[in-house]
Amino acid sequence: MIRKNEKLFFLILLLLVTGKMIFVGSNVDEGYAIELCYRLAKGDRLITEMWEPHQTSAIFGALLVKLYWLFSAETNTGIVLFMHMCGAICQLSVAYYLYKVIKQEIPDHIAFYLSIFYALCYPKGVIAPDYSNLQNWFVTLMVLFLIQARKKAFYYILVGVCLSGAVLAYPSMILLYPMVIL
Repeated sequence: MIRKNEKLFFLILLLLVTGKMIFVGSNVDEGYAIELCYRLAKGDRLITEMWEPHQTSAIFGALLVKLYWLFSAETNTGIVLFMHMCGAICQLSVAYYLYKVIKQEIPDHIAFYLSIFYALCYPKGVIAPDYSNLQNWFVTLMVLFLIQARKKAFYYILVGVCLSGAVLAYPSMILLYPMVIL
């Protein structure tokens, strides 16, 4: 059994670490991923002008870049910070949903610690919504929707949406298709 004070302590710690990653976290791969999103948002076309292997993952980030431009008069100042915040929001949202789903299957305190652990684990240490994070989020949500599909068939539609998103994020994820339909 976990006490409220312990939960509060870990939630505050999670927010502090996430805040640190938003303002300080960055690496070479992240620049590459944000640059792909920027190029796609500026009008570069997939396959004809962009030949990077992760170009389809930039579709999601390009939407975020355009959203940022909508509120910033198309300036690029702060775009990395905005992408960090979007990545953190997505990661924390998936972690919260993970908690809500698995606490129905396992004891609450274990579900809580697993979701905190998940919230702190960013593939490659990148916080922006790049191909590795997108793949992570879509596959996690797909598994959680499969768990919930036992109760409501509607979740199978969301499983398909997540599989499509995972394939766009990382095209080799198409290999998951046979596993999902079985």
